[in-house]
Amino acid sequence: MTEMATKAIEELQERVKELGMDSIGLSVFGNNKNAQRLYEKMGYTSSSITMYKLL
Repeated sequence: MTEMATKAIEELQERVKELGMDSIGLSVFGNNKNAQRLYEKMGYTSSSITMYKLL
């Protein structure tokens, strides 16, 4: 799965560049550690964190 996800993100990044854009923003659920690791490995950084508490 990781190889397919990596390839898909690489293709997305190339398409975004072709369209003249210079960044991509992603939303990732906090409990999705596999996705977070993959995106970090590919050079993505966190820019915000949303926290909540069930009452």
